[in-house]
Amino acid sequence: MTKKKKENLYYLLPGMGRGARQKFFRNLKISILVGLLAAGAVALLLHFKDKL
Repeated sequence: MTKKKKENLYYLLPGMGRGARQKFFRNLKISILVGLLAAGAVALLLHFKDKL
């Protein structure tokens, strides 16, 4: 595996640096937030569609 490919891995292994953990949890928080926003948008769309 080349060095460039190793930099793009986000799973945690023992001994990984603090920066990798911070990047992983930042991406996890962003993905959860985007998922909640998308689910809310779909729920609103379905709610207003049923009202019509």
